[in-house]
Amino acid sequence: MRLSNPELPLLPVIVPVLFVGLFPLVILPLVSFLGIAFIGLLIGLCAVMVQLEESGSHAQRMVAQRGPTRAEHAGLSSEMRSLMRQLYVARIISVGLIVIGCGGFLLFQRG
Repeated sequence: MRLSNPELPLLPVIVPVLFVGLFPLVILPLVSFLGIAFIGLLIGLCAVMVQLEESGSHAQRMVAQRGPTRAEHAGLSSEMRSLMRQLYVARIISVGLIVIGCGGFLLFQRG
């Protein structure tokens, strides 16, 4: 099957949907439901570790710089908000994988 010109603009939409749809089909036989829960746990622990590490780094910068200017403070605050948003998404994905993994294990493996 060759892609014609009208189908090419849809390619950026189709490829991520294809990967999202195929990911569970490929990973589930390899790791089972408890493996998916374990992956979710690892993602969650990594997100918490990065959050704690960055908070300590932020505090060190504040102590090292006597009184940051308003612009520096705004830049650092914006950087922290951006990082926290990304970590929030990672934690949501982590919780979802843990729930799917444990729920799938209880429903299909145990029951």
